Amino acid sequence: MFVKYNKEGILSLPVPGGSAIVLKPGVNPNIKESDWTEIAKNPIIKKKIDDGIIVPMPSKLKTASNAEDKKKIKEEIQSELNSGAAKDLAEYTVKEAAKLITETYDVEILKQWKYEENRSTVQKAIDEQLELISSEGKKK
Repeated sequence: MFVKYNKEGILSLPVPGGSAIVLKPGVNPNIKESDWTEIAKNPIIKKKIDDGIIVPMPSKLKTASNAEDKKKIKEEIQSELNSGAAKDLAEYTVKEAAKLITETYDVEILKQWKYEENRSTVQKAIDEQLELISSEGKKK
């Protein structure tokens, strides 16, 4: 799943078991739903969600209409998790993907999506975001 963080700086969210998820400004992909379920129980995190500082963006699995669709999507997600790839972007329409891209500031994630994405419109949006990030870095 994706989680959008609407503040500057980073936010480290402890996951039961001793690990942590670090949120950067913008969209953060590849958050495990099981980790998020545990994190979201924290009253401080619930307040940040209520205030719009953290915006969870569940995968399309939640929108599947029947058991067969859910099973197919679960199998695809498991395959992606096993490969270690950030293919969650493929779950979104071109318009939704373009919006996520404009809210993503992690160059490595954008490059990975660019490598894996087949839709030309989405690739163009990634190129534009990478150019914007690059030009912002040159201005400083």
